[in-house]
Amino acid sequence: GLKSRPHLAPEIAERVLEAKAQGAPIEALGFNCAPPEDILRALHAIDVSGHGSRLRKANIRLAAYANCNDRKAVHDAGFDVQKFKSAGPIRVREDLKGSGYVRWCHEFIRAGADYCGGCCGCTPVEIQELSETLLDKEGSSETCSTPPLQQDEAAADPCTKSEALAPTEESDTRSSVGETADKEQVGVMDGSMGRLCMIKGIPEDDKLWSARGLVEERYHPIIVEAHMDYIQAGSRMITTNNYAVQPHYYRRVFEEDWEARIPRDTELAARLAAEARTRCGAIGEGVRIMGCLPPICESHRPDLTAQFIRDEGEEACRRFYRSVGEALLRGGADALLAETLNSWEEAQLVIEATKNLGVPLLISLEGALRSEGLKSRPH
Repeated sequence: GLKSRPHLAPEIAERVLEAKAQGAPIEALGFNCAPPEDILRALHAIDVSGHGSRLRKANIRLAAYANCNDRKAVHDAGFDVQKFKSAGPIRVREDLKGSGYVRWCHEFIRAGADYCGGCCGCTPVEIQELSETLLDKEGSSETCSTPPLQQDEAAADPCTKSEALAPTEESDTRSSVGETADKEQVGVMDGSMGRLCMIKGIPEDDKLWSARGLVEERYHPIIVEAHMDYIQAGSRMITTNNYAVQPHYYRRVFEEDWEARIPRDTELAARLAAEARTRCGAIGEGVRIMGCLPPICESHRPDLTAQFIRDEGEEACRRFYRSVGEALLRGGADALLAETLNSWEEAQLVIEATKNLGVPLLISLEGALRSEGLKSRPH
């Protein structure tokens, strides 16, 4: 039941356009934390449906940052964390290390992405190469050769026969955005913070996840250092490290004071990002701090998210996102990035909660756009 079902990305784009027309300060629509194959399909679907040009006219940019991990165990376990943990550690796909992932980034850019970076499994190594390859005008065959669809996905995907949706070496994949993209035109995002912080010494924690680095003060310097690594690699947009600071995780660890901890740790995450930018000196100038608005319940689980919203009530969910948004701004965030959202319903709660905070909002959905049955349907 995890097969790709291609139709939702243009529908999401339509709803984003409607929200912007009604006054929401939406700067970008993004797709993240899915395999690059799914994200490219979503971008192509938006382009061929005509929504790409409509988004540009509305001054809404596109963002793309894919998951670089080998996700077979996760898929096989139905995105149940406890089940796929028993399958062993998640590893980065061999074809998505270094230049392998950067080639996909160039595909995203040619398909219309204005902001590009990486999600799980992506490190400063990939971000630096992306940044360096954008110094020259895009189009060199070495940098931009089209990555192949993975064999099993190509066989299962009915859209791979369409040149518009599945570029080949011979087909011209340049979108109507233009034939070239350089560093001035593309906003380079960062990569995974959780993975980098673990590499640097924050212990793995399957209850608090990346928030462990916020909860224990001794790990704060590691978070700052990780942000600095991305800035020094060329990121012009860094995302605060509060992805796991949300009710579902915090309730099970901090039964007594979880509600008070969430805004406090969220504000801290923004302050640590701001500290990293300051410590980078001249190269930090102009770097934007994107305040993370995380999934309210769980990643890659629209079924659990829908149940959470029903159980808690929409107003409580809006209060959470409003509180998080305000905390991020107190800590120094320049804009808000709602990422890996499970559904348009979740995105709508974010928009309603934060639209009056006075800063730009970037809405990024999990790039496979799974249904509550966990089926992938990016385009």
